[in-house]
Amino acid sequence: MSVTPASVAFNSFTITTPPEAAGYVQIQVTTSVGASPLTSAAGYIYVGLGNYKRLRPFRILDTRSGHGDPLGPGVTRMLR
Repeated sequence: MSVTPASVAFNSFTITTPPEAAGYVQIQVTTSVGASPLTSAAGYIYVGLGNYKRLRPFRILDTRSGHGDPLGPGVTRMLR
């Protein structure tokens, strides 16, 4: 299947893929210079929306005042 890019820049491009079944989708880019190699890293895994699970927001690091030393330049905080 061939897809025409929606936008093309020097170091990136944007495409919209048509609906497909869930699974691995391999991508090959063809330019005037040639085609990109078809490797296992040249693609993405599509997962249908039925597999989407919403997560409640949570703080990885509490940066509010009164919760340890303030963060700033040169300050390190260990996360566990």
